[in-house]
Order: sequence, then C-alpha cells, then structure tokens
Amino acid sequence: IEDVSFAIPAGGVVRLGGKSGHGKTSLTRLMSGYYQPTGGEVRIGGHDVRDVKKAGPDSLYAKMAYLSQHPYIFESGSVKENLAFGNPEASDEQMTSVLDELDLSQRFKRNGNWILDEKPRGLSGGEKARLGLARVLLKIRSQENGGVVFLDQATEELDEQTEAKVANVLLEEKRKRPNTTFIIISHREEFINELEPIVFVEFFSP
Repeated sequence: IEDVSFAIPAGGVVRLGGKSGHGKTSLTRLMSGYYQPTGGEVRIGGHDVRDVKKAGPDSLYAKMAYLSQHPYIFESGSVKENLAFGNPEASDEQMTSVLDELDLSQRFKRNGNWILDEKPRGLSGGEKARLGLARVLLKIRSQENGGVVFLDQATEELDEQTEAKVANVLLEEKRKRPNTTFIIISHREEFINELEPIVFVEFFSP
C-alpha cells in the first residue's frame, strides 16, 4: 500500500473502496493495529497506534470491534461464550435481545426457550455472519463514549432481505451511539446504499 493518506473523523461512517487484492483488508488491519506499518504511520486520537495500549479495559482493543466475511465461531464453546467474546459483562437478556434483532431467535430457540448454553454447531455462513455481528453489537453497546467498528465484507454471506435488515440494525445503532466510528469494506451496492450517507475513500495499490 503506497501513497494512502486520509483522516476519519470520530463518529464517521467510511467505506474503503478499490479493486480486489489492492490492500483494503490490509489497510484495515493496519488501522486497527493488528499489522505494523513498515513505513508511514497510523494515528488514533492523535497518537501513533503502535504506542496505544493494547490490553486491559481501557485499551485500544477494548474499544474496537472487527468483523470479517468469515467470522471465527468457537464451536467448542457455547452460544453464550461466543457472545461473551464481544462483551464478557453482557447479561442473558442483552444477548437474547441482540440475537432477536438479527433474526436468530429461530436458530437459537427450542420450544420457545433460548438455548444459550448449547454449542453453535451446524451454522450456515449467514448465521455465522450474524452471530459475529451480534458480538460486535454487544461490544459497541458496552462503550460509553463510542468506539471503532471495522466491517470487512461482513454481509457477503447474507441474502438481500437479511442484509437489508442488518443495515437497518446498524443504522439504528449509529443513531443511538453517534460517536461510534464505522469503517466498511463492501462490494454490495445495496448494503452501501442502505447506509448512506457515508464518506467514500478509494485507493489503488500496485
């Protein structure tokens, strides 16, 4: 990635665009501190991301959520343990509420009762994507002063109707928590249109 320079305001909603393989995912990993730049710098709140605390309740990662196209699901753990990865302090009520918002009640209910203590095995790609998003939402809601959310093709596994539902959930989340910053990679125009208005940053890398 060369000659890329831009600033994202706190509370902004930004789409990163560019051709496949030109470094959009690498850029988000640089921005989130997962990768270290070999040149140049990434700053968050005016501080070099390499100097920002990475662990603990007041750390960078405590205020950051990252969701990729294929979120990792802990099949050896329960549904509750998977959700707690987003917010360990989340209550059962908060967990079931977000699952319901993302139309996962049918998947994680049996005879009218939630089955949070069972393992999430046999999930479809779309169900995994929504379970990953549920973790992200729980993390966002645990932040008093906003945070940073990276969505890297996070809705690619969803059908159009479910994707529109997810876009509405994210829009409502943004209204309630305007200080939350969203950085989005998506090739799905319908999803992007649902999230308008956003800032579009396009770059090309050799």
